[in-house]
Amino acid sequence: MSLSKLQPDFPHLCSLAIFSQMSLLDRISAHQVCPEWYHRVREVNQTTVRSLTITVENDYLHDYEFQINDSENGLRSARLLTNSDGSPQFPMHRLTKWNCLQFSENDQLNLVTLKQIVSAVPSITELIFVTAFYEKFDLLTVMLQNDHWRGEMISLKVINKFYGIYPTIPIPLFTAINSLPALKYLTVKGVKLYDMPILAQLKEISCNYEDTLLNSLQQHAVKNTGELSVEASVTGRHDSCITELSKLSDQLRSSISGLRFLLHNIENFSSIGTSFPNLTTLSLWVSSSKLGQLFLALSPLHRLQQLSLVINFTDLDPERQLPPPRAQLRSVKALDLYLYFNSHSQVHWLNLPVTMPNLQAIHLHNLYCCITRLMFECANLPADVIERNSLRDTLQDLHRSTGLPSNRLSYYYDGEYHTLSGELI
Repeated sequence: MSLSKLQPDFPHLCSLAIFSQMSLLDRISAHQVCPEWYHRVREVNQTTVRSLTITVENDYLHDYEFQINDSENGLRSARLLTNSDGSPQFPMHRLTKWNCLQFSENDQLNLVTLKQIVSAVPSITELIFVTAFYEKFDLLTVMLQNDHWRGEMISLKVINKFYGIYPTIPIPLFTAINSLPALKYLTVKGVKLYDMPILAQLKEISCNYEDTLLNSLQQHAVKNTGELSVEASVTGRHDSCITELSKLSDQLRSSISGLRFLLHNIENFSSIGTSFPNLTTLSLWVSSSKLGQLFLALSPLHRLQQLSLVINFTDLDPERQLPPPRAQLRSVKALDLYLYFNSHSQVHWLNLPVTMPNLQAIHLHNLYCCITRLMFECANLPADVIERNSLRDTLQDLHRSTGLPSNRLSYYYDGEYHTLSGELI
């Protein structure tokens, strides 16, 4: 919509209706035109923009959506779960032109732009900041120091898209985070942590596991008079992490609701089921030969609803047939699978009708080994078609063995999430 077609003397309600249809970026431009538009834009944003997402990188909004929802709603399979009325148990956080501002590095998100944003959007209850540029964290610090935003912000998500070693973000940013008086929900992903006194007032925190988190739990979380929920992502020291967390007090161990062990197999899983009784989400890598031991170790977890497994079936000895796992994980409703295998039939070894009798949804991530072999067998087909067919064939096997509806099985292909029934998620 062209801003030149609007006139400052439009009737109040009419101008509010027009401004509400504008994208957030256009509103910020309009609010600088004249004093009347300044107030009209603030009035519209006061009621319509309660959650604001700022992204700083050249990427599609669709890609950001899934990264944000991964930190917010747990596993991909959980998005297929529904309530009794058919509504999703974990609604997707959708990014639109009305709640998201997207900048590239060349767009120069700077102090001038930042002041315009803060002026046009007078108050928010949730801020999501996603970037791959270290220097932009200074601007986030300025945002969190704004008096109007500070007082009402209940939820904050800081997501660094840089892969590799987590950068140490500026100390003033953590100082600003720790001083947010109303904050209850905090996600900090992909950055090194500092001391977090804010744990004394939070309801939920999702972050990377490191010594700083362990120390902050012991020093500050014990002062929390409410129910604190902690989800930690572990990229190294898997077994020592379990040992360290197992030594926490009963109160602190019961606050741990999610553990994600990334990149490596875990060996010391025997104490997970007894040390963390309130786990609802668990992600880990495991050898197929140890699946039976793992399921037995997890069987005491009666609140575990979301489980993600990276399983290597290629280590199965065809000459030595191991019995399939039989210990039941009765509370698991959503299952994410990453599979290394040589044959689709190996997926039946999971014995899902027995081990997870209340399973409601499965999401199948990338397949390995099997696709490589198929590329030789189906040399006349493009690689992406082979991948799609292999994913669908494996889901069909799971569909037949579990009896789950086809709209409760999904896979990722060509930048989109599909159900077996053909729907896009």
